[in-house]
Amino acid sequence: MRILWGSCLVLGLVLSGCGKKDDSGKTGDTGKTAKTGGTTDKGGGGGGGGGGATAEAIVGTWTMDAEALKKIMFEEMKKQPGMPADLTMDNPMIQAGLAMADQLKMTVEVKADGTWSSSGTGPEGENTSSSGTWKKAGANYEMIRNKDDGKDVEPSAATGTIKNGKLELQIPEVPFAFILKRA
Repeated sequence: MRILWGSCLVLGLVLSGCGKKDDSGKTGDTGKTAKTGGTTDKGGGGGGGGGGATAEAIVGTWTMDAEALKKIMFEEMKKQPGMPADLTMDNPMIQAGLAMADQLKMTVEVKADGTWSSSGTGPEGENTSSSGTWKKAGANYEMIRNKDDGKDVEPSAATGTIKNGKLELQIPEVPFAFILKRA
């Protein structure tokens, strides 16, 4: 169970670090992006993607989908050694563990200028924030975290995919994707 919550906290830190890259694809000063003529110059970064309506799908405010997180956590719990094969979500022990998902809060704001920021509350009430850049990468979005709680950190990447109107975020160190819904 601690591994799952540790993973959730890692996600919060990674997400809050996703940010904006300059037109060369390098992470830079995210406060200096210019808007011109009612559109943004995000260019998609150095990988030859981005821009236009396709990249706009991720833009907006997203919040953690607690019910989806509970289902994912339950599936991960069932994989743990010693768990009964007939384990169900209505088991009181499982419900107690899944109640923590309601305490985990995360809001991610993805801006059209190629930056993002997140804020959240962990299962023990600790507040976190992250920010960084994003760019279109094929059918996905690459989100690079470069700040945690206002401090520079070694950049790290997460992959975002829009599926069924929800943002699925996969962080390399976490064995499952986090699901966010539009706020």
